[in-house]
Amino acid sequence: MHALMNGCVKWQLISMPKGSARNSAHERKAFCVTAKSGLIDVDICQFIMYRFQLNWNRYIMNNTDHSTSEAQAIMDSLRRIVQALRRAATQYEGFTSAQIFVLRTLETSEGASINDLAALTHTHQSTASEMVARLEANGLIERRTAKDDRRRVELYLSASGRNVVRDQGRTPQEEIVDAIATLTSENRTALAQGLKALTEAAGLSETVPQLFFEGSDQ
Repeated sequence: MHALMNGCVKWQLISMPKGSARNSAHERKAFCVTAKSGLIDVDICQFIMYRFQLNWNRYIMNNTDHSTSEAQAIMDSLRRIVQALRRAATQYEGFTSAQIFVLRTLETSEGASINDLAALTHTHQSTASEMVARLEANGLIERRTAKDDRRRVELYLSASGRNVVRDQGRTPQEEIVDAIATLTSENRTALAQGLKALTEAAGLSETVPQLFFEGSDQ
């Protein structure tokens, strides 16, 4: 089979892979079209397709490498955060790092309501309510009715709660919240949108978020 080609064409041979049948001197001639013939041999078409496929594979490999590099960077960042949180989950004797995080937050915001506490710890009201109930049962938090609004319930650390906070170091949660605050507005927005997209793509967007390694996460 032959395909017509207009004009004078000179195809310079580009070496085929080592071991290819096209390495023979005879078949190399099939890759050269002179002005005299005005035709392209079918082998030329096959060679063009081979070069196209080779370049396309290189393009895919280069883009795949880039995608893989980004995926590894994301996974490594998540691993570092989870590792820090997991280590902290067991280093507070008798308490979780999430409980220490909530107690210390309340220490600096005494009189906060459950909704206030949820906002301060960047979690949901139901999660904050469960945590408060647990800490209250352990005698670490007290509920009091607000003096100026008897409909409002305020939260305070008990003496035992103060002792716990005093004896414990900062938690990874506090470090992460502080780190987020140092990001530029653009970076915070990009991070929030990226993580939201990731959880949605992973089918996790409907999962109720708990405080780290607390409740159902334990």
